[in-house]
Amino acid sequence: MDTASKNALLAVLRRRKPFDRMNEEHLQWLADRMQVVEFPEGTPILTPGVPCDALYFIQQGLIQLEAMGNAAEDKKVLAELAEGESFRLEALEESRPVFSTFRAKKVTVCYKLTKQDFDELKKLSTVFSEFCKYRAASFLEQSRRVYRLHFSHQSEEQQRLNTPLSILMRPDPVTAGLEDSVRDVLTRMHGATRTRRSW
Repeated sequence: MDTASKNALLAVLRRRKPFDRMNEEHLQWLADRMQVVEFPEGTPILTPGVPCDALYFIQQGLIQLEAMGNAAEDKKVLAELAEGESFRLEALEESRPVFSTFRAKKVTVCYKLTKQDFDELKKLSTVFSEFCKYRAASFLEQSRRVYRLHFSHQSEEQQRLNTPLSILMRPDPVTAGLEDSVRDVLTRMHGATRTRRSW
């Protein structure tokens, strides 16, 4: 990276957390190890199940996060990351794969920090290390909330499915014979509903 590019990167970092609180020596160390990489439009940068091997800072372009599986087209895009944002710090911190596909929506230029340098920077900078732990913990808590919300709703539905019909049925259900017209049945249903409300 040439001097002009390095100074431009440092200017961006100094405006963002946690780099705005890191000392100059550690910022210089970080900038010296950043590599510039370009991704053509449509390139999958990270995919589910594959370990995350670098931290990326978007210098120019747009990254799209896509849901796993065969999601409907209108629900496929989970989020978009623009210039100045980074990804995927939480996966690096936890040494795990990502859960979504990160794809270049258009030609995108990123600064890349390898996992080895990421781990080394955490040893050098307490500020950076604490920020990584905080981000990972926040992501875990957010994931737990989504998980609980999803499965509490699912368990409620499952509970309803396992409930005997005799419990779910209202007392004295309205019945109809073959000779009854739809109008007669609806009239009786309406009357039964009004009676129950009066309870």
